[in-house]
Amino acid sequence: MFKRILLKLSGEVLAGSSKQGIEEPAVIFVANQIKSLKDKFPELELAIVIGGGNIFRGKQNPYIERVKADYIGSMGTVINSMALSSALEKIEIVNTVMTPFNLDVFSSKYNAFEGRRILERGEIVILGGGTGHPFFTTDTNAALRASELQCDLIIKATKVDGLYDKDPNKYSDAVFIEEITFDEVIKKDLQVMDITAFTLCRENNIPIFICNLTREGQMLEFLEGKKTGSIVIGGKND
Repeated sequence: MFKRILLKLSGEVLAGSSKQGIEEPAVIFVANQIKSLKDKFPELELAIVIGGGNIFRGKQNPYIERVKADYIGSMGTVINSMALSSALEKIEIVNTVMTPFNLDVFSSKYNAFEGRRILERGEIVILGGGTGHPFFTTDTNAALRASELQCDLIIKATKVDGLYDKDPNKYSDAVFIEEITFDEVIKKDLQVMDITAFTLCRENNIPIFICNLTREGQMLEFLEGKKTGSIVIGGKND
């Protein structure tokens, strides 16, 4: 059983059917899935990183200089973090939003040691603002924070049921992969995470579970020991 987990969410999951911005039913759905994990496993320590693609995508905007665009995107993740924090509070899930920069009343300044203490108290930590630096994705932020907080698993919640050898939305013959090692992912050039994030997970031996967030209960099934989704683990020599 995993004790301390980092859940990586895409910003798009908070947009729901609108695909942009924040849709209330979508946020409530995510909050309730998180609550189901805490209800089933009270000892589970959970940190969360959310992307900001539903608010702003810097790479897709040629009119804004990259560094500024990345900072705007970072603020988008803070907006999403606060929205999820509010939804969790309404269902009595205590949580703290932490960011790598000072936002006074909006969040606490991120500190790995304080983050661990919050997790040890059984509270959820929502990590907004990315790494605090441009040129790093929220996947990299997730891998970095998981390493700093000493998490023993990353759950990457996507819109597909797990990992495939190619995009199942484009190729009908895509093959589902139930379990694979870090070395095999590199050899087959599978896009699990960006290379910086993936390398951090590999170096710190943090397995990655990939699942479909829109399939209610899939994360819970995995933690109950059922075969579902896909997992990336260390190799024989790790």
